[in-house]
Amino acid sequence: MTSPGNKGSIAFHRRMGFQVEPGDREVDGVAVRADYDGPGEDRVRFRTDLLATT
Repeated sequence: MTSPGNKGSIAFHRRMGFQVEPGDREVDGVAVRADYDGPGEDRVRFRTDLLATT
């Protein structure tokens, strides 16, 4: 998770295979969860699928 203004972090996570999770609003074209870390503290959330090995 990162702030929507942290473009370097967003780019890094995308390069590492993470996807931005849907949010409840958009900031600068990126989906965010509004007030995730408190009032006015929107955050970009990421997810990735883990591969199980046996």
